[in-house]
Amino acid sequence: MSFFLEEKRTRERRRSIYYLQVRDEKSSDAVGRLVDISDEGLMIVTSKSMQRGAVHALNLSVDEADEPIHFRAETRWCRPDANPSLYMVGLHVLDPEAGYLALARLIKVHYSIESFRVDEESL
Repeated sequence: MSFFLEEKRTRERRRSIYYLQVRDEKSSDAVGRLVDISDEGLMIVTSKSMQRGAVHALNLSVDEADEPIHFRAETRWCRPDANPSLYMVGLHVLDPEAGYLALARLIKVHYSIESFRVDEESL
């Protein structure tokens, strides 16, 4: 059995340079921190295991002063992290609305590791 899983994503994900808080919609408790994002989903790091198939009402914002973007997401997978007290969780956003899509694009364009890479030939 291979350690690496087959890639099933159809959209490119970008790694966020900020570990933005993902919060539970009802309680406002932190669920985890954003690791990467696409138009269809996100990966978070969290201290609690999340059941595969569970649907969550969540929100996310770039700035605490901004109105958060609300969305529903289904847990697709949950794995222990290299740090034994954390889990990596893959979430699929259900029916992404314009607000989520705009936030995902904003993070991908302005707040991702890829947006800060420098072309070595231009140095």
